[in-house]
Amino acid sequence: MKKIILSLIIAFFAAISQRGIGQEVKDSTVIYRLTTVDGNEFFGKILSEDSVIISLSTSNLGEISFKKLDIKSLEAISATQVKNGKIWYPNLQSTRYFFAPNAYVINSITSLTLFFVAQHR
Repeated sequence: MKKIILSLIIAFFAAISQRGIGQEVKDSTVIYRLTTVDGNEFFGKILSEDSVIISLSTSNLGEISFKKLDIKSLEAISATQVKNGKIWYPNLQSTRYFFAPNAYVINSITSLTLFFVAQHR
């Protein structure tokens, strides 16, 4: 009976050590956008991540390691946003027609703000 319990305990710990408890494995096919606190953006695949450092593999700079304190944001880029190797962002002008704005009424403060911003670009 003791041999059976001992062998079950050994099998349990062997199974735990194979899984790697506490280690999160990132999908290596997902592209991430990493923004640093100084405003730089890097696009690539996460190679490894621990409690202090994230290693990112970029297409033009190779492997770069960042301290988590230096990272402002880390977000996954969906596969639908990647077209021909380039990242497409959501359309910010989706309420406009091809050649002119739409006919929806906006309040006077918003229109004045839009006019001011448009005149000073």
